[in-house]
Amino acid sequence: MELLEKNIRLFKKMKELASQQRSCLEEDRLDTYFQLSRQRDQLRSQITLNEKTAGSLATERKNVDSPDRKDAMEMVEVIRLIQEIDEGIRQTLIRKKESLTSEIREMRKGRMAVKGYGIKFAKPAKFIDRKS
Repeated sequence: MELLEKNIRLFKKMKELASQQRSCLEEDRLDTYFQLSRQRDQLRSQITLNEKTAGSLATERKNVDSPDRKDAMEMVEVIRLIQEIDEGIRQTLIRKKESLTSEIREMRKGRMAVKGYGIKFAKPAKFIDRKS
């Protein structure tokens, strides 16, 4: 039971980190975004470890209390909110990627236009003596 409550706390912390990630991404603070991503990975591994521990405890004891329905529903709701935030992050990443790609295309067009003004077939310079 206490592992379930611990996991709920970890999922809530993960939700907070996901919200912070979204705001960092919108503000173009990528260093902080990736730092928060590493923290989320650590939380995810801790949750997985707790689940494995809960599974081994359940096999050792046959009379394990089933998880409280309220706690399980709360955990499901928090996970759903995390998924919604992650979907928003994914959409923001796609939008920023497309924006960056279009900027790169525009820069390429500008470079090609500048090249068009240069001498296309420059011949080596020669000295012609006209006095003789």
